[in-house]
Amino acid sequence: MIGQVYQHKNDYRSGEHTAILHLNGKLYVRAESLKPKPFVVVNPNTLEEESKEEFALEQEDKNLEWKENEETGRSLLYTPIFTDGTFIYVVSMKKAPKKKDENKDGEEAENNDANKPPMLIVECYDPSTPSFKFVKETPLYKNEEYEPFIKKSNSSDFLKDSSFATNGQVLVL
Repeated sequence: MIGQVYQHKNDYRSGEHTAILHLNGKLYVRAESLKPKPFVVVNPNTLEEESKEEFALEQEDKNLEWKENEETGRSLLYTPIFTDGTFIYVVSMKKAPKKKDENKDGEEAENNDANKPPMLIVECYDPSTPSFKFVKETPLYKNEEYEPFIKKSNSSDFLKDSSFATNGQVLVL
């Protein structure tokens, strides 16, 4: 198989780790230097950024902005971006729910395990809406016993080193 390069821009975000997504004739580029913006839209014909304006994202915790929410434990500080051809997907990290233990008096005591690995959550957003409306989320578990997908407390490296693809029904890592 022979491939052909149609456009090339040698100096665009040179030296940065970027994620590129093509959807509905647009290129979405995600890079850490864009924080807190989720991405920029790049014209696929000129490879120029179309707009430096901020996206009008939903004003709730679940949106595509790079951020960490201490209250909910949700983190979208580094995440891959991928598509099924209709929706945009990202993988967020969320603190694993705390187990409740009962002490001898029958009262519940929280089990504080700070070294627990975070849960990985696949979040789905609709790019056809102006605010990239949140559609749904799916937690990733290792098995039917709901074991965490990864065992490390720092899963950022896992997310940086992995590739994700989906058809909307199946996720391939």
